[in-house]
Amino acid sequence: MASSLIGSRYGVTEDEIRALESFVKMSRATEDLGAELQRSISETGLSPAQLYELSGVLEREPVGEREVEAAALATLEERGLLRRQRSDDDHRSVVVSTTDSGRRLIQSAYDAYTQRLTEMMSVLSGAEREDLGQLCERLSTGITAPR
Repeated sequence: MASSLIGSRYGVTEDEIRALESFVKMSRATEDLGAELQRSISETGLSPAQLYELSGVLEREPVGEREVEAAALATLEERGLLRRQRSDDDHRSVVVSTTDSGRRLIQSAYDAYTQRLTEMMSVLSGAEREDLGQLCERLSTGITAPR
């Protein structure tokens, strides 16, 4: 009923209404998933930016001091998650690496994140998750395809 009212009032077709309704549902689900995952990240006591910097160092360590955002580096070093030291190759430069505490925090954050994501996605069957993934890929491909 609401669809036909919108269509008649604004000259929108049923297909356009279904597209809009699908978009709204997809957006709400994405927003809800993101907010819930954000909560799992906040339990680490780090901001997303700090967690991003810490993860980046872990993936590429040791990294040059200038490759890490300064404020995040200061906070993460103060918390004992990163350490700075002189480079073995060039004693004029400083490199940054993760500490054992930093590696444990990243592992804990990753575990909590994936566990929560798995819990949230468990409302869908394996086949439904597969279908959802394929639909999202198809939608993304259709959006980015040349016109």
